[in-house]
Amino acid sequence: MLKIPKNIEYALMAIKTLNDKKSNTFLSAKEISKIAGIPYQFTAKSLQRLMKIGLIQSQNGANGGYSLNTRINELTLLEFFVGMGVYPSIIDCLDTLNHKKLKIDTSFSFDEQVSKFCKLNGTCNIQKPLFEIQKKIEILLKSIKLSDIL
Repeated sequence: MLKIPKNIEYALMAIKTLNDKKSNTFLSAKEISKIAGIPYQFTAKSLQRLMKIGLIQSQNGANGGYSLNTRINELTLLEFFVGMGVYPSIIDCLDTLNHKKLKIDTSFSFDEQVSKFCKLNGTCNIQKPLFEIQKKIEILLKSIKLSDIL
């Protein structure tokens, strides 16, 4: 079943913690870990990935730590998931499609995209309806900004 992986949950919890703090202040990884209730090692990994995709910034020094960037208001949930290295696919052939960097384009048909990448192409009788569900999930995730869930 479609489920948000734990590393994404931890990253969202870290973002929410940073979002809830006073503006113009920075939180250390240890502070974020403690406030959010996330194990420190996962907090540190999440923060590194969030920095890599440009959602947070860091500052060194005594009052240093991490703070959110304004990019959080622009990024969709789908972009966030993909940036964090997770593609929300519901069936394996769609996951394969993503790994080939050919993300589903809702303007293309099933045959133009998926049928070439599924091992069971020609014998799988649920591929096409699940592809349609996948397109709807992606449309939904593209319509929600990351900032909407904070």
